[in-house]
Amino acid sequence: MQITYNAPAIIAAADQVIQNAAGMGDDHLNVHNRTTALLGVFDGGNAISYAEHQTQFMQAFEHLVETVLRFGNTVHTVVGNTQAQDAALAAGL
Repeated sequence: MQITYNAPAIIAAADQVIQNAAGMGDDHLNVHNRTTALLGVFDGGNAISYAEHQTQFMQAFEHLVETVLRFGNTVHTVVGNTQAQDAALAAGL
């Protein structure tokens, strides 16, 4: 059974995913800075509650960025391994 694939198109798509992850990382930093700046608006227990909720949100956001980046890198690895295996099969190894 032969599987056909367009490696350049797959790599280009993975590159776009990686670029999107980088942009999301910039957004994460921007949101972190803005939400931290808002902390001064709240008093006492409200400030603590706000900070706790924002920490949870920012951690989830950070994990999303890491997951998207990991996905793009995984696609690159799989394409590279597939190309190496195809080359080995073509060489009769």
